[in-house]
Amino acid sequence: MSHDSKSDILLPSEMDRYQETWDELGRTDPFWAVLSSSTKTDNRLQPEDFFATGVTEIESLMEYLDSLGVSTERQKALDFGCGLGRLTSPLTKFFATCTGVDISGSFIELAKKYHAKNTKCTFLVNRSKDLAIFNDNEFDLIYSNIVLQHMRPAFSLNYIHEFLRILKTKGILVFQVPRHRISLVGRFKQAFKEFCPDWIISQFGEKRIMEMHGIREKKLTKFVQKRHGRIIDIVEDQAAGYDWKSYRYCIRKHE
Repeated sequence: MSHDSKSDILLPSEMDRYQETWDELGRTDPFWAVLSSSTKTDNRLQPEDFFATGVTEIESLMEYLDSLGVSTERQKALDFGCGLGRLTSPLTKFFATCTGVDISGSFIELAKKYHAKNTKCTFLVNRSKDLAIFNDNEFDLIYSNIVLQHMRPAFSLNYIHEFLRILKTKGILVFQVPRHRISLVGRFKQAFKEFCPDWIISQFGEKRIMEMHGIREKKLTKFVQKRHGRIIDIVEDQAAGYDWKSYRYCIRKHE
């Protein structure tokens, strides 16, 4: 993958930070870390309510794909950034198997625990900036929601590149990623965090617990098209919260 600016440089130390952050969240408040809400901190979100949202989301996803008139084989699906397997298990209703992959070992341990009875699920830890653990042309569907927004574009674009490598020809890729912050205050805070060294940020009591980043759709569209991806649909959504302009992309891989 080529990089055209300093912001596109992949730093190994950042992968370590992402891993440490999500491992800690997985140990302390995993349900809130996935579905962040000020009213659901301190483990107040009940497991049955949490996992019910995954069933609803995947049913909505499949209805959305049907509405677009796109179909694919129903053998293997990938849930990228699977966390607790909230979406992994519901995907097995529609696919023969589903693999959930996450950077956090603590989340994967919990996912295996919660879905031990679902033999169609597999959960893997991946702490690399790529997806070399998977073969080319392996999956019929790849889905990722509220995940890519938590890493710099250098990393999210690299993963999108990998999605298209491991996706089968005529397979479907659906992911969500924000475009930019809406409020001026939010934009200033994001710029401050991105361009100031960690030691300066720490002086202001800021903690990089859950980073947020966006990618302009024009840049993303060109990136996908150069890698045998055809964008079928782009829909604005609210997945990144009120402070961000966010989109869901539906992409088909062509030969």
